Amino acid sequence: MRFNYSNEQLDFLQNGFLSMRVPELTTAFNRRFKLDKKTTAIKSKLTRSGFTCGRKPGLLKGEVKLLTTGQVAFIRSNYTQLTLAELTAALNERFNLCICESQLKSFVKNHKIKSGRTGCFEKGSTSWNTGTKGICKANSGSFQKGDIPSNLKPFGHERKDRGGYILIKVDQVNPHTGHRGWYRHKAIVNWEKQNGLVSEGMNLRFIDGDKLNVDVENLETVSKALNLRLNHNKINVAPNEIKPTIRAISELEVKTFERMKK
Repeated sequence: MRFNYSNEQLDFLQNGFLSMRVPELTTAFNRRFKLDKKTTAIKSKLTRSGFTCGRKPGLLKGEVKLLTTGQVAFIRSNYTQLTLAELTAALNERFNLCICESQLKSFVKNHKIKSGRTGCFEKGSTSWNTGTKGICKANSGSFQKGDIPSNLKPFGHERKDRGGYILIKVDQVNPHTGHRGWYRHKAIVNWEKQNGLVSEGMNLRFIDGDKLNVDVENLETVSKALNLRLNHNKINVAPNEIKPTIRAISELEVKTFERMKK
C-alpha cells in the first residue's frame, strides 16, 4: 500500500533537508513521526517532491562519511582513556555499529585524533614482571649446560659467501663478537700464513682471476689504485695472451694519474 505523506511531514522533510543529510534526516523523521522509513524511501520522496538542500555535492567541512558527528565526538572524548580495541567495542555497543578495529585505527589516524599517549614508560613506572624472578623456567626444549648444537661446524669448515669467495672457519677470536671461531676469506688466511698481514692500502688479488684458486702462488698484493684500474680494464675476463698488456696499461695509467696530481 502506498504511503501518503501529510503536509506536516512534507514540511518537516523540506525544512530538515536544508541542514541535514538524507541518513540523518531519515533518522529524525522516523523519531518525530514514530515511523520506520528507509533512507532510500526518504531520498525518493525528496526527489519526487522537488526538495533541494541548496548545498554543493560532497561532504561538508568537518563532516565524515563513516560516522556521524555524535559518534566522532564520542571517539574524541574517550580515546584518551581507552585503548583502540576498547574504544572500538564501546563505540559499537553505544551506537549499535559494526566497526572493526582496523577501520577505527585508520579513522583516528586520517582525522588526526590523538590519544595523548606516547607508548613510553613514564618516569617512576614499574615493570609488569617486577618481583617475578624465574617466571620463565627451563623446559624439555631448553639447552642444557654443555650441550653442543647439531649445526656447529668444526674449525677448518669451508663455505662460500654471496660473492662466491671461499670462507674458512678459523680458531681465532672474532673481533666483532669476542667469541672464538669465525669465518674468514681463505685466500687471506693462506696469504697471512706465509707473508703476514696484508699491508695497509693494499689489496689482495688472484693472479689468474680465479677466486676459487686460493693457493699462495696465485695471490699478489697491489695498491688500491692499481686494483681499481685492473678491474676497470676487466683483466679477469680478458684472454690470457693480452693480460700482460692490460696489466702494463693499468700500471701506466696509475703512474700517469699520480704524476698529474703533482
